[in-house]
Amino acid sequence: MPNLVGVAGALLLMALLLRFQARRLRDLTVAYRKLEVANSELEQMARTDGLTRVPNRACFEETLKKEWDRGIRSGEPMAIILADIDEFKRYNDLCGHPAGDRCLHLVAEALSGCIYRAGDLLARYGGEEFVALLPGTDLQGASEVAQRMLAKVADLRLPHPASKVAPHVTVSLGVAARLATS
Repeated sequence: MPNLVGVAGALLLMALLLRFQARRLRDLTVAYRKLEVANSELEQMARTDGLTRVPNRACFEETLKKEWDRGIRSGEPMAIILADIDEFKRYNDLCGHPAGDRCLHLVAEALSGCIYRAGDLLARYGGEEFVALLPGTDLQGASEVAQRMLAKVADLRLPHPASKVAPHVTVSLGVAARLATS
């Protein structure tokens, strides 16, 4: 009988250990999932401009490389639109940095509203510069997007008392398109 009690005790101890290990494994699995979510959020934050909430230059450069490689394989054209807010330094100096930040955010929102396709990307390129990457788009298509961008920014009617260009915030755009080559 004492041997049976010892076996029963050992089995009970093993059951408790297994239960403890199962709980620990479940806790580790939950912690791992939380870590994956946090990593994903951190990665997204690292690819997004904090002020304008559009992708940043690093994201643009990474996407450009991928899309260029895809363009080489597909033989499709690729277009880029570079947008620069006119007289932005004067705007910032006269209206103040909070107003400048608001201007950047509103312009980014307006430009983003002109990008319709899932593969297209608008990113903040520099201080007051934005870049649109339009894979599979020729010069005519990119020019149409650029016209929409000009109109959307003009529709904001953000007063710009220091501008020599217009009484409101405007952007200058450069448009280019070509076939990707290796």
